[in-house]
Order: sequence, then structure tokens, then C-alpha cells
Amino acid sequence: MSVVCSNCGNINRDSANFCGYCCIRLPSTVPVQSDEVVIPEKEGTVLLEHLARLREQIGDIPSAFTSGKSYDIRHVSRFDANRYFEVFDRVKCKDGYTLDYVYQYDGLGGYPLLYTRKTTSKSITSPQEFRQVFTGSRNLMEHIEFERSALGYWQFALFSEVAPLFYLWWHAGYRGYEFIFSRDRFEQVVSLIHSRAQLESVDRQTLLSSSQVLLNPRVKINGDTARVTMVAFTGWGGLFYHHSQIRWPNTVENTDTENIAPYDCGIMF
Repeated sequence: MSVVCSNCGNINRDSANFCGYCCIRLPSTVPVQSDEVVIPEKEGTVLLEHLARLREQIGDIPSAFTSGKSYDIRHVSRFDANRYFEVFDRVKCKDGYTLDYVYQYDGLGGYPLLYTRKTTSKSITSPQEFRQVFTGSRNLMEHIEFERSALGYWQFALFSEVAPLFYLWWHAGYRGYEFIFSRDRFEQVVSLIHSRAQLESVDRQTLLSSSQVLLNPRVKINGDTARVTMVAFTGWGGLFYHHSQIRWPNTVENTDTENIAPYDCGIMF
């Protein structure tokens, strides 16, 4: 496959990041492979709508989490992370287990540390205890499982990225991405990038072309593993393809990204 430069019209090899003739950055072109499953746009947009409604109900960070004083987490009125399974219907805790978290807070920020435990076990009470329990490469989601299907792999990949994104304080605001599954939202983000004159290296109309950026999540299954690809955006990096290597039943083996268009919102926490 070759890539045609939208600026000068010359043909470049498919692996090229910059045009070999006029030197502008080439848009990313990732063709759908014959063994990839494409998740319908409606699946993605409906899930994000449900996730947004859930987030509206989470509320503010409990004052105990940011007081700097000791507290009994069992007596703190806080968000129940198991409500995520109302949104991610292909992901669940194994019978007899629950999704829980402890709050990491210091002078640089605050965020939840998610983990699974037996329903009969007590919650971890501090980040220090959390690090004593979960040492080395132990899987924090070892008691979660997902449906062994393209939708299941996709939902688990997305769940793994967005589930920890609540009660974020100060520098933790840098964490996380916005995943984009609809053309309307994609065009809004491209317009935002263009309005800050950060699309000099990528032609705006080329970027908006549906043939250049594949918004539908894609899942390539190989035995017990799958590579999940989604489009994401962050104000501290821009638009990119987010790739997750998932192993059934509950492991994210690795993640990597591929830049589409750079962007920096200029906000510093």
C-alpha cells in the first residue's frame, strides 16, 4: 500500500511518516485487515453515552481523601467502582469477587488505585498496604473476566483505560484519554486542533477524510489474545491510534500509540 501526499501529490511508501519530496508529515493510513473485526459506531457511541451519564453521578472527591489525615475507608461515602459493569456489559467480576480501590494522594495529585478482592475480604486501607499486597507484576484485575468475543476484548481494553479516571486531583488531570468513535466528535476535535494552528504538518481536509482515519474500534483476535485499536485524543499530545494487546481472560499485556495529529492545549496543572 502506498500513501499519496496531499500537499505535492507524490507517492510515498506506506511506512513513511514524512513526504520524501516536500517533507510535510503524512497522515496515518491504517487499512482494515481481512481478519480484523470492526466494532459498529453505534456500539461505541452508546457505550460512551452510558459512561458519561455514570460519571455525572460520581460526584466530588470525598474530603477525607484529600485531607492529609488518616481515615477509615469503610466509613467514607464514595463511588462504587462496580457500577462500571452497568456500562461494560461484556466485562464482570468473577463470582465471589468485587472491584475496589484505595486513594493515592500526595502533594502532586490524587487518583484511585483499582484492584479486585474477595467479597468476604476487607478493603485495603492505604496506598502503602496496596503496594504490600500487589507486588511485582501481579495482575490488579486478576478476578475480572470478559466475554471471549470481539466485543468482549474491545470492552475490556476500553474499561482498562477509563475505569481509573475518576476522583482525579491536580497533576492526575494529565491522566487518561478521550476515546472517539463518532465522526461528529472527531470533526470537533480536528477543528479544535486547527483553531490553535497546530495542523500545519497535516492537511485538515485530508485528516477529515473518512478514508484516512478509521474511527471504528478494530479487534484482531489470535487464539487467546487480541490487538484492539481505537482512536483517542488528549489535550497534552493530540490525536492518535491507541493499541492494546489483550490476553483472555483479564490481562493487558501492553499498550502503544501511533500519532495522527499533534496538539498541546497549553494548560499546566
